[in-house]
Amino acid sequence: MHLDDLALFVRIAELGTLSAAARERNVAVSQVTRALARLEAGCGMRLLHRSTHGLSLTDEGDTVLAYARRMLDTAAELQGELSG
Repeated sequence: MHLDDLALFVRIAELGTLSAAARERNVAVSQVTRALARLEAGCGMRLLHRSTHGLSLTDEGDTVLAYARRMLDTAAELQGELSG
């Protein structure tokens, strides 16, 4: 798992669409889809339910989201500590 993929997963969950996350990062939706697929493959499970009505987190996705947020907060804290 890469922190960048986790950060992207957090934004997908917050924004509710892959396309919004892609626009925010100024990348193609296919790139976001591949990053999500890498993360799901690394976890060995689906993290999002995809439908024509949008995205929703699976139970596992909800768990990964909570851990991802903590990991990103810790990484930001460490970066601040090292640069301060």
